[in-house]
Amino acid sequence: MTFNRNRPGNPPEKMPAFLIRNPLSKKPDVKILCRDSFASDRGYSGVATDELGNYYISGDTGDPSTSFIRKFHPDGTPHHSFGTNGTLFPGKRCLGIDVVGNYLIVAVDWGEVLILDIAMGETSGKVPKAPAGFDYIRDIAIDPSFMRIFALVEGCVVMWEGGYPWSPGDYRFRPLTKKLGKRISCEGISFDPINQTALFIPLPRDKIIEVDAKGKIYETTLPLQLRSAHLVDSALSKDGTTLFLSGLESKTIHVFRRRIKQSRAIAPSILTATPLPEKTPLPTPAEFPTVQIGRVMWYRSSKGIVEYFKRHGKPVIIYFRRAGDQNCLNLEWNILMKEQFSSRAEAYACIFEDLSIEKHLASRFNVTRLPHMEILDRNGEHVATAQAEIDMKTLLAIMDFAAK
Repeated sequence: MTFNRNRPGNPPEKMPAFLIRNPLSKKPDVKILCRDSFASDRGYSGVATDELGNYYISGDTGDPSTSFIRKFHPDGTPHHSFGTNGTLFPGKRCLGIDVVGNYLIVAVDWGEVLILDIAMGETSGKVPKAPAGFDYIRDIAIDPSFMRIFALVEGCVVMWEGGYPWSPGDYRFRPLTKKLGKRISCEGISFDPINQTALFIPLPRDKIIEVDAKGKIYETTLPLQLRSAHLVDSALSKDGTTLFLSGLESKTIHVFRRRIKQSRAIAPSILTATPLPEKTPLPTPAEFPTVQIGRVMWYRSSKGIVEYFKRHGKPVIIYFRRAGDQNCLNLEWNILMKEQFSSRAEAYACIFEDLSIEKHLASRFNVTRLPHMEILDRNGEHVATAQAEIDMKTLLAIMDFAAK
């Protein structure tokens, strides 16, 4: 986090970027990661963390030649293999950033989104540029489950869909909302993995707005004491239980907690999917290794096979587990091996992910507790998530809904 209180017309001032460890403890550990000079209305424009705990900070100086992205180890020291001694100069104004898997997603000037590899910072592709009128992108957030990229443009929420960071040319741009607030230079957007919504705070700052992939808007009114706090950005913990809101004028981070039941399911999606164009032949199911649990044969990899069944109109279950985990064993003995589940599973493509082998996939689907199950409908769209203490009745009801 950082705050720029430099007044217009004043010379650039050095500003620190802070790393706050254990923010919910009584004595958080605060460390200065770096100090850079910024003029008024310029500063550190984005922050992201990868699966290994490395930090990425983007800085917008207003000058494409000096705007930057820095990478740090989990202990806060520069990651010298990234760019030049830990700093990358892409030659563009660096605005919002996010990270998923091995890909760094970066909004740059104007209306462009670059895909970089997290190891060296090399550019691997570009998302199709936003059309005229949507080129003032300040911040972005990626949905790690379906790789949709959300962005905030002068109070309007937009989205790229249909592509992947490793195939950015397939993305399609779509505005989700009309302008919901005034244009500000410190717009920030984050993604809520539980409600599957993009979240931001518009002007006037009296509410939090959430937008789903269909463009449906949900509003939460802020308490009166926070409306004058100049809230500018939000960050959500990876398990979706804790929301951090930063106040520019008060130099305060406000914390909100959300209660989540041990067994939960996301509300059914209302998104209507648009089929992707056929490009290259996909592997057939016979080419994927399988493992049998009870009467059901499970495919051992979701790479490519989810897309295969999406194009062939079959719903999908993705089961994340870890060898030796007692909760996973309980699910397999008490549910997956039962006839009630097996009969429903005949309508599904069942995919088996062992986190002892495929650790990187946990980030994509925001796996925080095991066992974890993702249910996709015939269009490949997310219907529900179930995790931890999954009960038979709830799971079967979700499967019946998704198979319709």
